[in-house]
Amino acid sequence: MACRSVVLGTVDGGRHSAPSGSPDLLVESARRNQAFGRGEPMFLLKKILAGLVLPPTGPLLLLLGGLVLWKRLPRTGRALAWSGTAGLLLLSLPVVAAALSVLVCDADALTTPDAADAQAIVILGSGMRADATEYGADAPSAMTLERLRYGAHLAKRTGLPVLVSGGRSSPAIRRPV
Repeated sequence: MACRSVVLGTVDGGRHSAPSGSPDLLVESARRNQAFGRGEPMFLLKKILAGLVLPPTGPLLLLLGGLVLWKRLPRTGRALAWSGTAGLLLLSLPVVAAALSVLVCDADALTTPDAADAQAIVILGSGMRADATEYGADAPSAMTLERLRYGAHLAKRTGLPVLVSGGRSSPAIRRPV
């Protein structure tokens, strides 16, 4: 199961963009981020901790910890080792992967009334088939085609302009549309 979405973005003059203007404003914003712990060291620490906890490293660490403790604390060591093994096994099953992806991908498709405040439809590309023989060139992937189709549907119903991102930017591949 894949997460299917077409991103509808508002182009509102920078309300959601990074601060613009003088360099002093940018420096002050960077200092504030550092002061509140959102700077580079905190970012790095979060990424390291996420890498240690998320699969497959988390269950592997449980398994390793259980094997280390097996001699000193046999009951705890066995429990940790079996928990790590069971976690690895469960996370490798397609049924569990599908159930977890449903929990993550709970976004509904955008409807026309939701687009009332938008100024543009932004369609994010999601891959391409390199050298598709039937076209003699690259072709959009199935997910990209699905997003393009729904974006065109929304554009037709709302009259909003469409921005499409993705694809190659090599000058040899650019062709007029």
